[in-house]
Amino acid sequence: MSGRRVKRGIRAVVIRRHQDETSRARPETREKTINYLEAYDKESGFLVREYRLDIDLDDLKRMLDIDPDLEVFGYPVPDSLVPEVGKYSEESVVFDESCNYMVGFFRQ
Repeated sequence: MSGRRVKRGIRAVVIRRHQDETSRARPETREKTINYLEAYDKESGFLVREYRLDIDLDDLKRMLDIDPDLEVFGYPVPDSLVPEVGKYSEESVVFDESCNYMVGFFRQ
């Protein structure tokens, strides 16, 4: 089931990339994002914790090795990068092995 959700997300990313080409030419028209590090329970899949991040979108994409031209809504964070991403949280991030981590990108 989660495999299908990931595939749908990838298709949405590719579609948005083509639509977003004009806003790349005019940065002032790009939407602002609020980024979160999200922890999901591995067994249930439920969101159990989220941490608001204080980092520029381009810097966050660079850290996670995301193509800067892609419009993404969520992206998995490898366990090894959780402490690094967590440094940009407004509160202390405690790594929990029973969770999968993702970065959520929300538009204003």
